[in-house]
Amino acid sequence: MKKILVFLFIVLLAFPEWAQNTKEVLSKDHTIDSNKVILPDDIFKRESQVISQFLPIYHYKKQQLNDSLSSVIFNSYLEILRLKLLQTYDINEAKKDVEGVNQRRYLSDMAMEVDFKPHKYLTFSARNQYSVYNGWTVTNYDMTIADWRGDSATLSYRYTLGSIEEIDFNLKAVITDKITGTFISRRDSFNSRNIENTIGLSYHKQCWAIGVEFSRTESLGMDSQITADTRFVLKFSLTGLTNMGL
Repeated sequence: MKKILVFLFIVLLAFPEWAQNTKEVLSKDHTIDSNKVILPDDIFKRESQVISQFLPIYHYKKQQLNDSLSSVIFNSYLEILRLKLLQTYDINEAKKDVEGVNQRRYLSDMAMEVDFKPHKYLTFSARNQYSVYNGWTVTNYDMTIADWRGDSATLSYRYTLGSIEEIDFNLKAVITDKITGTFISRRDSFNSRNIENTIGLSYHKQCWAIGVEFSRTESLGMDSQITADTRFVLKFSLTGLTNMGL
């Protein structure tokens, strides 16, 4: 709407020049002198001054430089996809003389890292290892959903060939600008046990924080017996220093 008003104002300003007598215009000598320097009329100078005054006031948008603007600019340039592949070749192993059923293993496990962020509040990641001799040896997956307040929920899967198969869930809830609640659940599917269930509450200030946690864990002993442990933890931390717990 402002742009339309500016345009109409310019038209009205220039109208007297355009509406001059037709006979007067036709009676003028319009022969072009190629050696003559063409200069703008006075009305064009006035129009240029008016436009120069209107543009900063009505056309350009004023924007404060603060954290809100920085986050908008940053989110516009977020990395959407990252893929990394890594594998090594052992020259000495490839040159070995192997007899019988033994096989030369000159290729290391291929490490694969994938980070996919289709939206600023939704992320996927994978950290896997693949062996050309044994197949998949390690598969780790994470999916995180968050919001503008800082709330987040992360679902994870951990697998290591022959030893680990675990499902984790991590929830963070921003109750107020200073109080945060957390919930952690870890399930060992390989040994059919709950590794950890923890619920916590923390209070944050500018340079320090205090929190309480109630946790129940299950550990697997050497004799394959499961031992349960229940803990109540009080944490205190200072900015830049490690957490201390009781």
